[in-house]
Amino acid sequence: MHRVITLGLDNQLVNRLRSVMGPATEFVDGAAHPQWMQDPDWAVLVLKASGAGPGWTDVLSALRKAEGERCRPVICCLEAARALEITALEATQLGIWRVLGSPAPFELLLHSLNLLLFRAPEVQHPRPATPAQPALLAGRMAELWAKYKEPALERVRLLEQTAGALGAGGLAEAAQNQARIAAHNLAGSVGTFGFAEASPMARQLETMLTGPADAIDPGRFSELLRHLRVTLEGQPAPAPAPKVGACEPVRLLIIDDDADLLQMLLSEAQHRGMEAAGVASVDEARARISESPPDAVILDLTFPEGTLVSLDLLNDLSNREPPIPVVVLTVCDGLQARVEVSRRGAGTFVQKPTGPQEVLDEVSLLLHRVGFRQHTILVVDDDPTFTGLLNEVLDNRSFHLVTLHDPRTFWETLERVRPDLLILDVDMPHLSGVELCRIVRNDSQWMNLPILFLTGHGDRDLVAQLFAAGADDFVRKPIIGPELVTRIKSRLERSTLQRMLSGEDGLTGLANRRKTAEELRRLVRMAARQHQSVSIALIDLDCFKCINDQHGHMAGDAVLRRLGALILRSFRLEDVTGRWGGEEMVVGLFGACASEARRRLEHLLHRFSQESFVGASGEAFQVTFSAGLAEYPQHGADVQSLLEAADAALYQAKDQGRNCVVIAP
Repeated sequence: MHRVITLGLDNQLVNRLRSVMGPATEFVDGAAHPQWMQDPDWAVLVLKASGAGPGWTDVLSALRKAEGERCRPVICCLEAARALEITALEATQLGIWRVLGSPAPFELLLHSLNLLLFRAPEVQHPRPATPAQPALLAGRMAELWAKYKEPALERVRLLEQTAGALGAGGLAEAAQNQARIAAHNLAGSVGTFGFAEASPMARQLETMLTGPADAIDPGRFSELLRHLRVTLEGQPAPAPAPKVGACEPVRLLIIDDDADLLQMLLSEAQHRGMEAAGVASVDEARARISESPPDAVILDLTFPEGTLVSLDLLNDLSNREPPIPVVVLTVCDGLQARVEVSRRGAGTFVQKPTGPQEVLDEVSLLLHRVGFRQHTILVVDDDPTFTGLLNEVLDNRSFHLVTLHDPRTFWETLERVRPDLLILDVDMPHLSGVELCRIVRNDSQWMNLPILFLTGHGDRDLVAQLFAAGADDFVRKPIIGPELVTRIKSRLERSTLQRMLSGEDGLTGLANRRKTAEELRRLVRMAARQHQSVSIALIDLDCFKCINDQHGHMAGDAVLRRLGALILRSFRLEDVTGRWGGEEMVVGLFGACASEARRRLEHLLHRFSQESFVGASGEAFQVTFSAGLAEYPQHGADVQSLLEAADAALYQAKDQGRNCVVIAP
């Protein structure tokens, strides 16, 4: 039984959570039970905070004092204005694990409670920093400042030239604008390195340069500039900006004594770019996990020693810190088996017999759900120093940053990169961040893309303008690493949840396998009623394993994203387009015979083969695909038989030398 304490939540919301989460979760109204803080058994506190008054902060301060280092998690539902203002440091000090808006979105609150109560790997309760941590962070920021100090001082020298021109009464408009941009960039970056007092100075210089040149006080300008140089030539007081290890492939351990299935699972996992290993016993698995813990596990429940040894291992994996997500395979499908697996914290339950692609789809979905997948973030900012700093601050296996300095090439970059989140600077030459935000929100393909602004200005009018343009959040410069990471993770989690609920594949933007199968069945049923044709195509990238091996998995992801984008653009809204697994895509065309479908696929193939990609070493390469086609009702009366016919045609296309579309005989 998991006990959740609620304070200030709407009764209707609590009742809805209670009905969905079932009897395993108990919800207790803290207001009706004022001694709840002394209860040793509650697991999570969900608090609705009204206004910025001291009441709710007093409750959390008292809780932190009572809890000591135990520090049970708190979900805090804050009014929008306050939620935007709270910093990561403040949240940690108050013991807040997650900040949600008020009123709290039901799906997001439910998702957050499931993460906490059922031990998803991403959950980390707030803990005090170790004594060694500040020294490590200080050393890291000192390294960064050594790298970026000279570009910052170069901007100061430009401002000093501006001061000279002001004193001589001859500041040209172009020079003034260049100086304003230099001051703006300094204000946004130097505070992050620990020069907190330098940011306001640079901001004042920027403000002075925004108005007419003859209104600038040369003496005041020079005095501010002198203090700015002295400050930047001193030693920074670094703000924390933790750095996590570089991006690595997913490490998967498969535990199954069925040698044939084990080999098929290993082959499929490696085909998807995972680092996969297999063992045939629980004892071997324990030894391997002790030596090198994997990122995820596929575990068969049935071994000669009985299911208890598997369940014990599952329990141990769930109780690790952090827990290891597990996909459980079993021939049993009774309620009791599911209960036993659920009690021990399995992420997903899969009944045998199941094909290797379906099992690996469940692994990918599980890792996606717990926030493991590396997310691509597009950063648009005209200041290379600042984007370089962001690369350092967000150098994390969860993020892959793509930076753009010229907003005029924004649209082609957006379509090429297909990011999971967009970060915009407000003030840029040629096109402002607000204009780019409106452009994105006006396109149906991108209208749900999370957008976060970085701005040195926090006045109410600007904030209102950002949200009116469609922003999801904003962070004030100078940035503080942990706060920015917290905001990014919050937006990505909400976006991920929305995609999962909508059945979208996170990498390609196509429908996922489950959604695709549902839609194909719908097409065939509709075709049967209306006596129409349906053509189903299986598309497979040629030599995709070689692409990953030679050019890197990031380049392979770029290929998949681009093919997904072209498929979305090449077919009608009423057609079914989905990612079937790995590098395989599916297209279902209602009312199209096989010959018409082949013509459209060949057009797509020609267009895709003209695309150019860049590998990890900078070398350019091109890709083709092969496709197999089947038509209803000639090649089958149901989706399964049509897919089998299309798969046979696909193999025939591969035998013919790839790079072609073949219709089933």
